[in-house]
Amino acid sequence: MYARILIATDGSEVAQRAVTQGIELAASLDSKVTFVVVSETITGNILAGQPEIGLFTGTHDIEAASDKAAVNILANVRKLAEARGLDCAIVHPRNMVPSEGILATATESGADLIVM
Repeated sequence: MYARILIATDGSEVAQRAVTQGIELAASLDSKVTFVVVSETITGNILAGQPEIGLFTGTHDIEAASDKAAVNILANVRKLAEARGLDCAIVHPRNMVPSEGILATATESGADLIVM
């Protein structure tokens, strides 16, 4: 049915529900899974676990905080997938609008379903 599933997350509680459902679906269908977390730089969009950004925070600090949050989010979803016996790929597009990063990753991974 679905051979390649892309699961998008920002680490939030709501996104975690999609992660759980996507993992269960992939396990039941024996699908390949790719997880994606997309980071924007200067928009003020904050990933779960990323510290608040101050008015005078530099671009480098914002990018570093975003990268660290994305690494943590992706490590957590990888553990969940592996616990269900799934092999997964992880992708972290940077400096993109989330919708564009998700669609680009779906295209690159050959996903036939996006869960978010």
